[in-house]
Amino acid sequence: MQIGPQGQPAAERRLQEWADQGSAVAQRELALRYLSNPDKRSEAIALFERAASAGDAQAAVGLVGMAHEAGDGIGGDGAANAARTAGRVIKEATSVNYAPH
Repeated sequence: MQIGPQGQPAAERRLQEWADQGSAVAQRELALRYLSNPDKRSEAIALFERAASAGDAQAAVGLVGMAHEAGDGIGGDGAANAARTAGRVIKEATSVNYAPH
């Protein structure tokens, strides 16, 4: 499902339901929607962290991006926590999928 950035409140509610049920993909997609709203940046961070902790590598990449923007909404400990979570998930993903050649 692809949801445009401006609207479709029913679709956003459905994403929220799936995110609440533990869907890492829904958590990530909802976080991506929230990034454009400065009032929801902390919710976006929390959703990215939940999705990344569940193994979603794209959410981990989102956390890395947000950590680089530390001055724009993630301050101090938030940036450090986001970077640590992202680093852990990326490390786990690469070690699980690593096949020696």
